[in-house]
Order: sequence, then structure tokens, then C-alpha cells
Amino acid sequence: MVKASKTLFESDIKNIQMLILKGVDDYYAGKYRDKKVLISGASHTPPEHFILKTEMENMLFRYNSLDGSVYNKIAFLHGEFVRIHPFIDGNGRTARLLVNLELMKLDYPPILIKIADRQEYYSLLDECCSMDNTINLVVL
Repeated sequence: MVKASKTLFESDIKNIQMLILKGVDDYYAGKYRDKKVLISGASHTPPEHFILKTEMENMLFRYNSLDGSVYNKIAFLHGEFVRIHPFIDGNGRTARLLVNLELMKLDYPPILIKIADRQEYYSLLDECCSMDNTINLVVL
């Protein structure tokens, strides 16, 4: 199954994204984006590409240092990763696989976003990124 490790590393995230893009876009597989991006339909703008490494380091430090509810911790990781949008492609898939990896490391079942809930999920993610509020992700 999943090897239990309390610490999430940058290499874990890059490896997940690399697997998603392998054979689709090998140039960007496992690499942070090198240009500005806009997310279609989103009200927030991801940070500039030249501060991605710092943003990701800060996210990982905060995530690995958080105590308390597993759900709040996972919601933080998911929302912050989506806000940063570190890759050219595959950010949503990487975020959901990352969340499931972390849940399974803690002996929780993986999550599944039902098709019927998808629009609400996207709206809550956008709200989370725009207002820095992950509480609604916990409720979903």
C-alpha cells in the first residue's frame, strides 16, 4: 500500500505530477511552470512563476508543521496547492492524488469527487483560493 511517512516532500509532489504528464508533455513533467498562467473560470490569479519555489517551500513547511484535525490539514494542503498552481498542466489531478496519498498515509480512505458535486467542488476551490478560507472544503 502506501508507505507511512509524516513528512511530505517537494519531490513527492513533483513525482506525482511527472507520472500524470509522462508521455503527454515530457518537457514539463515534474517541473514547475516557467511562465505566468491564468486559470479559466477562476477568480484568482496564481503567483508568478519566479516565486513558485518559495511558495511551495512555505506550503510544505506549514503543512508538515500543522497539528489538529486531519481534515483541516488536508483541506489546507489542497487549497494552498491549487492556489499556487505550480505546474503548467495537471495541477487539479496532482492536487487530488496528493490529497489521497496523504489520507492513505494516515489510514483514511481516499476521497472521490462525484460528478454531481464537481461544480460545487470547483466553486469552493475558487473561493478558497480567493479568500484564503479552506473551511468549506472540509464540509464538502
